[in-house]
Amino acid sequence: MIDLITLVKSKVSESEILQIVERSNLQKCTRNGKIYYETSPQQRNKEQMYIRIEVNGKMKIDVNLHKHHERSITCGYTNYGTFTMNQAQSIINKILIEKGITPDNLKVYNYEVGLNLTTSKDCREYLDRMTTIGILNDNKPLYINPRYKNERVKTTIFHRHIRKHFKVYDKCFEAKDKRRTDVPDRNILRIETVYRRVDKMSCDKFFSTVNLDKAKRTFFKDWSTLQFDREITAPKGIGVKKKELCKTIIKVGTKSALLQAREKHKNGTLTDKEFRNIREFITREWEVIKPSISFMQSIEEQEYRRLLNIEKALI
Repeated sequence: MIDLITLVKSKVSESEILQIVERSNLQKCTRNGKIYYETSPQQRNKEQMYIRIEVNGKMKIDVNLHKHHERSITCGYTNYGTFTMNQAQSIINKILIEKGITPDNLKVYNYEVGLNLTTSKDCREYLDRMTTIGILNDNKPLYINPRYKNERVKTTIFHRHIRKHFKVYDKCFEAKDKRRTDVPDRNILRIETVYRRVDKMSCDKFFSTVNLDKAKRTFFKDWSTLQFDREITAPKGIGVKKKELCKTIIKVGTKSALLQAREKHKNGTLTDKEFRNIREFITREWEVIKPSISFMQSIEEQEYRRLLNIEKALI
């Protein structure tokens, strides 16, 4: 489940630098006449890993644990399948030993926890219905990320002051968009929690069984609060437009719904008759039919929750 992770060590000893440079095949580079080391682009693509040791001895490691794991098994560079916390634990231990990196003072800075869900329908049908994640005062809207094509990525706000955000996207569409040739012929919905600028978390503590179990529980708890746009059931005679109005009223309340309609009427979006009908419904009909209004989970929401529970039981 741990995917991309960034590890930082503020000061690496000279003897450890020599060991890391040799085992990791780092390039020797110069800046203003001073020496630093980093992974070459070719090596980075091959290993799904990047190491940089600065002039002052600070080391940064970026590694995609899931892809690194797949590479060691299939020689591929994919992360379409399942990757457990235990596997992440084994892979990081293997990497540190192979590269000659001691865990002393090695801190976790950024990391992602992710999961792939194989859905029966096109991922857009699930993405289009997703609205928020979280509960009560911690409810976060999901927005379409305009950087990506075809509205295939949704995220919560992720500006630089946010340390934790959520992301959901069409995994196979992303791979095809990058012109990969190893894309599986199925629908994969990827859900991720991204943590940035983690405080005072040593590598040893982070990859302890206790902490990974906690991270796993938090992940499933968070993603179980994902909310979908739901179907509304109403008494006979309530048409499509009034059903949408009912949804608006339930979401924002009667006062705000009426205010929104009034603003649309002012700017010409609603005709006099349309505004009058909305006003009459809100002021006279709503309280009468409200007890008969209910919501139903969509097929997409039902499948998402079923798949999430299956993965939770397996992982």
